[in-house]
Amino acid sequence: MNFYFLKKTFNYMFEELVLFVPPLLVFLILFSVAIVFGIGMSANILINHPPTKPTAYLIAFLFSFFSFFLSVISGSLVIYMTYEKEESGRANLSTSFSEVMNRIGAVILASLLVSIVVSIGFALFVIPGFIALLFFMFTLQEILLSEKEIGESIKGSFNLVKDNFGEVFICFLAVIIIDMLISTVLKFVPLFGGILAQMFSVVFANVSFTLIYIELKDKETEFSHQ
Repeated sequence: MNFYFLKKTFNYMFEELVLFVPPLLVFLILFSVAIVFGIGMSANILINHPPTKPTAYLIAFLFSFFSFFLSVISGSLVIYMTYEKEESGRANLSTSFSEVMNRIGAVILASLLVSIVVSIGFALFVIPGFIALLFFMFTLQEILLSEKEIGESIKGSFNLVKDNFGEVFICFLAVIIIDMLISTVLKFVPLFGGILAQMFSVVFANVSFTLIYIELKDKETEFSHQ
């Protein structure tokens, strides 16, 4: 595998601005809810200014779960729209939404399980968290594009990374580094820097990882037919 997927990622991002609609909608929804309930949208705000009443704790918890739920849907939509763009040459938000909703239970539960494992890994000196993130990076692609169940998708992601570890690891690092660099620059944009950086990260990472996944699965199919 070469780094052509990076060029294709940026091409898709410029050609299909609809890819940015899901993270933008998530921001607008969370911003509106945060204003209505007086909740900080950032985890840092909740940590530095924790709620003082039981009801406030409950609202903060529900807001965090709601944020996680919407973020997973947003990433899943970008994944499926990337697949549509790759297969048919055009990303369609409506059909992608229908496909994601058909698998929403598995998508949410798998994301929750992976998030817990990754969080525990980061709590254990960080490196285990990156390892977990690397091996489970294709979990949602396995669910949405290969129509696997939760256990099969997690196992499938692990095996796909294990069987192609060298090239996947290099591509993973390239995506993370480029994402960090461009997001850092975007944060300096007045007023909207934070949301621009967040939207870029969601789209760039999910498009990149999906293109890597599709290429690996195609190679796997070709090898099995030999």
